[in-house]
Amino acid sequence: MKQHIVNSRTKLANKRVGVVILNWNNYTDLVETIEAVYTNQKSYSEIDILVVDSGSIDRSTNKVQKKYPNNKYIYLKKNVGFAKGNNAGIKYFLKKNYPYIFLLNNDISLEKSCIAKLVAELETNSRCAMVGPRIYSYDNRDKFQLTSGELDIWKAKPMSKWAYEKEKLHHPTKRNVNKLPGCALLIKKRL
Repeated sequence: MKQHIVNSRTKLANKRVGVVILNWNNYTDLVETIEAVYTNQKSYSEIDILVVDSGSIDRSTNKVQKKYPNNKYIYLKKNVGFAKGNNAGIKYFLKKNYPYIFLLNNDISLEKSCIAKLVAELETNSRCAMVGPRIYSYDNRDKFQLTSGELDIWKAKPMSKWAYEKEKLHHPTKRNVNKLPGCALLIKKRL
């Protein structure tokens, strides 16, 4: 299911953000995600994109590289999954000494100032190591994912819970949580 992220506007002194987008056989959504990140560059200019291809067989990343040659690209020989694929991107940006790394699924759309808002939160909260935006359903913009979901002990993976905009009063937009969805996660290099 495609997901949409919404956040409000914030202005901030720019620090470099490395955006890791993990791709596997998904040209159309990947292009939309890259365009959303480019739109964020209007409110936060220090953004660099790295697409990590996890063994795609449809040549989607090759096509995207031709369309967006200024981005960085890593091609893994096989589909290594979410964690290993993102780790390849994280290692790349850590070696380049980026202060922030933004993990972003290839089927995400961002509001135009989302990255600036997330960086502002990490800049103002020294005890916080990572933040994530509110995740809205792509198909139903009144429905958002709760960060307090449950853990399926039989599969050892989190289960998402969803709420509706009318329930928003019970779910504040800014709060401490026990887990964040990995589909859009900004990580601070140092505390």
